Amino acid sequence: MEQRIDLMILEDTEYSEYRETNENIKKLNLGTLYVKVSIETLSETRADMVNDDYTTRLFVAKINGENSFYIYGKKKGKKGTFNEHCKNTFYEYDSKSDFLKHIINTSSNELERIVSDDKDILKLATELKREVSTYEK
Repeated sequence: MEQRIDLMILEDTEYSEYRETNENIKKLNLGTLYVKVSIETLSETRADMVNDDYTTRLFVAKINGENSFYIYGKKKGKKGTFNEHCKNTFYEYDSKSDFLKHIINTSSNELERIVSDDKDILKLATELKREVSTYEK
């Protein structure tokens, strides 16, 4: 059986590229996924995620005055950690690392497995006592 991924955060990988390299994406044992998107790719990425059986939510992070957009996805029928309920999905932070710590703490618990294409995220996750793996394109 494939090892479970509790949380995946894609900073530098477009969702369409992720789909192409993971033919069995609908069968992947993945709890929660965050994909960083541009305003131009937001709608198409969200539609692709819905088509791949994810429920989605848009997160906007204002970091040092600049907006960053993330789509949160949880696979329908799969367990996914989300430690916040009924919260606003607009966040304002002075640093990107503070925002990423928030995502990690919101969508995973200690000792759960996190996969990312960003080494800084994996470093933060390790500091927060998560098991980490690098997502390779």
